[in-house]
Amino acid sequence: MKQKTVKIIWAVFILVIMVSSVIGFMYQPENTNEVNDGSVNYNGFKFINNNGYWVLEKDGQSYYFTNLPDDVKSIEIPQISINNQKQYFLYDYKDLQNNLGIVSGKLRLVLNNKGVTVVDACIKEENCPNDWPVKDCTNDGFYFKISNQSRVYKDDKCYVLEGSLTDINKEVDKINYIILGVFGE
Repeated sequence: MKQKTVKIIWAVFILVIMVSSVIGFMYQPENTNEVNDGSVNYNGFKFINNNGYWVLEKDGQSYYFTNLPDDVKSIEIPQISINNQKQYFLYDYKDLQNNLGIVSGKLRLVLNNKGVTVVDACIKEENCPNDWPVKDCTNDGFYFKISNQSRVYKDDKCYVLEGSLTDINKEVDKINYIILGVFGE
């Protein structure tokens, strides 16, 4: 008789665990940012992790980010206003050897999908390819400047993204989130 009672107690115990786990899955909190499929939701936008990048599908286009919105929302950015459908990407040409062109390419994709034409340009003539114009911040654009100081500011008609390659990558992600409306701004 005693052995039968022990079996019944174990059966009830296992049944309680199974029922409570089913209830737990059914009533998970809905306000969590993490989703079970490895994605993250932010302000109604779903970011899917794909080989170390966060991918946002919006308007039939895939946008790639290295940083999630929470990782870059504290970066101060002046109000972004694209008034000209032609924007220059300004570089000191030697900085492009540091993969700066790959980082700026994320911003290029967002601007192109908004109907903006992007033209590569040098900030100075030294080492500049013959087919690139030499421009400065009297032209509409974005100046990508490798520096020890991390900041984004407006200089005349261009936005200066300054810092290490990692800093500029974060700054580009933040600007892209702003342009795409992820922050609701």
